[in-house]
Amino acid sequence: MTVCLDVRPLQTASRYAGIGTYCYNLSISLLQLYPEERFTYLTLSNYDWPYRELSSGNIEFKRVFRPHKPERSHAVIDLALLRNVELRGVDVLHMLQPSTYIAKNCVNIVTLHDLIPLKFPELYLRALDVRKMYEARLRKLRQCDRVICVSASVKEDACALLGLDESKVAVIPEAVDAGAFQGSGRDEREWPGKWKVEKKYVLNVGGMDHRKNVLAAVRAFIRCAELHRDFQMVIVGRKEAAYPAIAAEIARAGKEALFLFPGVLQRQELVGVYKNAEIFIYPSLYEGFGLPPLEAMAAGVPSIVSNRSSLPEVVGSAAMQIDPEDEDAMVEALSRLAADSALRDKLREAGHAQVAKFSWDRTAAMTYDVYKSVM
Repeated sequence: MTVCLDVRPLQTASRYAGIGTYCYNLSISLLQLYPEERFTYLTLSNYDWPYRELSSGNIEFKRVFRPHKPERSHAVIDLALLRNVELRGVDVLHMLQPSTYIAKNCVNIVTLHDLIPLKFPELYLRALDVRKMYEARLRKLRQCDRVICVSASVKEDACALLGLDESKVAVIPEAVDAGAFQGSGRDEREWPGKWKVEKKYVLNVGGMDHRKNVLAAVRAFIRCAELHRDFQMVIVGRKEAAYPAIAAEIARAGKEALFLFPGVLQRQELVGVYKNAEIFIYPSLYEGFGLPPLEAMAAGVPSIVSNRSSLPEVVGSAAMQIDPEDEDAMVEALSRLAADSALRDKLREAGHAQVAKFSWDRTAAMTYDVYKSVM
């Protein structure tokens, strides 16, 4: 069986996002578990490929050029992909995120990570060209032989909002590399000093999109006056659309010294940020899966997590779940967790047990079973 994986996100800024984590770890695990199979990687010819571990073995590369004009990119790349896939005898084409085309003469499988634009069109689909492209991807999604959803929540949304046939939709969760959070490397030990972290800290990871609801966490932390002597708040990720409101809220309260924004971090440094945190908070309004809470639990950080969308599936009873739109509940959870060492210990232990339910090898094995089921 020849499986073609679209791993282009590993060559762009997406490598630092959830889709990049998914592409990398699924590809590695498939190679290790099924060395007898042939894999083809769909990559960009004019971007670097710095992954030696994904360059040897039974792998063939098919490269397409990424045009510099965004409005033409999808159309041109789609045509190139279709030609390559049809001519080279690929059995299964697995798009690791929704695309705008369907290949002929092979099985088409796509991974659906979320339906965020459909849930929040006022934030993500205001531009006509963006909306048309997204709608085109959804139309093609309906034509795929199988759709892999990363959570039961996404499957429920996809079947309800897109009318997908449930029998063609598989739920295969993402995972976390728990081994990455073992031991203590130099970046992990040096991180607090490098960024001048002077106190224990409450951590949020994932960016400052409005959907992430970071502003609510900031307001809650500001209200927890009893924490300010011993705690800072560290917010990791891009300064996206919600950042101006977040910065304004902090300035109004005169609490700039309590907040740190280190931006986007390299992987090992991010591990250090997690492992040095005292509390993790994630009040997102909607997630397709939600890797940061799983990573926090892998690092042994007691967590406060939204009770919306997929997040209850991810954290189970191993985190404090709160209504992300109830600021009072968030304040109460922060205050309680900071004061109760026994509760923190209980959540750490429960978190490690919850993380053990997820692994990239399991994700890869379930994905491979989907490939075999449609051959």
